[in-house]
Amino acid sequence: EHTAAVERFRRALSLKKGEPLYEAWLGWAMYLNDPIGARRKAERHLELARRSQPDMYEPYLFMARISEFEGANERATELFSIAVAKASGNIDVAREANLFRVRLKKGKTRKLSESRGTTENKSALDQDIGELLGKLFAKKR
Repeated sequence: EHTAAVERFRRALSLKKGEPLYEAWLGWAMYLNDPIGARRKAERHLELARRSQPDMYEPYLFMARISEFEGANERATELFSIAVAKASGNIDVAREANLFRVRLKKGKTRKLSESRGTTENKSALDQDIGELLGKLFAKKR
């Protein structure tokens, strides 16, 4: 599913080595592509991005999503809070964090293993990746 995204972010990193945003998106795409097999590699890319650019919210947001999908809700809560603080004013990040809190209160957090193959939990995530890939690889006119 997300193999093309993984390859494109690898390509972007080969063109601009060490770019924290590309590292973060590569980690997220790797996790979505293979949540079990690539989780550690994905987390390494997210950690690299976080260390390279500590004020960037994306690594925290993606780590929060992974934590939620893995059932680590306490860690997800902490990471969503950090992402919101770093994204200052980004309504989409605040909305996602609030939705997580609502799901947590209702006991209905997302777990990727349970939702694998459904579009409900991944459609917004796919859209995020699609939009960024479009920006990265758009042809200049």
